[in-house]
Amino acid sequence: MIAGPPNAGKSSLLNALARRDIAIVTDVAGTTRDVLEVNLDIGGYAVRLYDTAGLRDTDDVVEAEGVRRARAILGSADLVLSLAEIAEGSSAEVFSDLDCLKIGTKSDVAAPEVDTATFDLVLSSHSWAGMDDLIAAISERLADRVAGSSLSLPVRARQTDYLQQALVALEAALTERGLSPELPSESLRQSAEALGRITGRVDVEDLLDVIFSSFCVGK
Repeated sequence: MIAGPPNAGKSSLLNALARRDIAIVTDVAGTTRDVLEVNLDIGGYAVRLYDTAGLRDTDDVVEAEGVRRARAILGSADLVLSLAEIAEGSSAEVFSDLDCLKIGTKSDVAAPEVDTATFDLVLSSHSWAGMDDLIAAISERLADRVAGSSLSLPVRARQTDYLQQALVALEAALTERGLSPELPSESLRQSAEALGRITGRVDVEDLLDVIFSSFCVGK
């Protein structure tokens, strides 16, 4: 989850990590008023990243609801990217009992003499400076969190059934790979859907985009 005060660069960071425009970015404080989410692959890990309203007291009813929703999600976040703009000279907020990365933003416009020692890392979503360090830091946190879980086994009959369905569909895709591309793609869709019922949402449309981008399909 990305958190921080208004205009700290939260939406810009979401767009940069997603590599597409998802959130509206303006200089007006309080532009983001609802929770935005995107599913990403970071270091080989499936990540659901949330962008939220800037955390502040406000008399605006709509913005206040956005802040309430942000704090509700904050309590269940596995990792909080706590942002603060470097040029403002303030430190990123530390949320007690939550795993946080304190990130200084907009390094491309910050004065060289500004102290950044309070941040875990600094970056610019605009110039990409420091972004690779952020991705590496997130990957490291994820690796620590899931260490040893690769040996976990399905414990419910429902999970076993879905895994079996996924395996059958994958085997069908391998058998059909020399045929017309739409045949193995449908089998892969079925496999992704079965896995998604265990692990969460699998973006089938993105999967099919990858498949068909690798083939020249005639009309």
